[in-house]
Amino acid sequence: MRGDTLRIEPSKNESTESPKAAKLGKTKKRKNLKHSSLETNSFLDVLYDVTAEEAREMAEEMLGDLINAGNEFARSPTEKNLKKYKENIKKFLQFIERGLYKIEENIGLTPDYKHLHMVAKLVDQKLLDLSELVFKSEKKTIELVSKISEINGLLIDLYR
Repeated sequence: MRGDTLRIEPSKNESTESPKAAKLGKTKKRKNLKHSSLETNSFLDVLYDVTAEEAREMAEEMLGDLINAGNEFARSPTEKNLKKYKENIKKFLQFIERGLYKIEENIGLTPDYKHLHMVAKLVDQKLLDLSELVFKSEKKTIELVSKISEINGLLIDLYR
């Protein structure tokens, strides 16, 4: 952690335990979608809360990086900025997919992978369209650079 102090607060789940029982690490029942109840320690509940908070912070940071890369690309639509934007999107989608798997594994929820993959396909198509637009707008620049390279090559051949 970044030098911050970690304050662990009691879980927000309803509990019929006394505060003394919670301090001693007694177990309590926690509802789950796959099982009618699951025995867990209070510590595990807190741990899940902390890791969920960290995951949320990471997702927000990644989303911020993604938005910044998109803004940079909008200001300067170059191949380099497009590549950076695509990489940020890829990282974000992979993070979300891993997060959904962890939710399924740890909590027993069934994540909506079908929706994730539909969104990922849509994002891929939009990125492809965006790439085509960039290359169309860069086509004249590429042709110009090509002509300059040809001229430079002819002049170098002439010099030799």
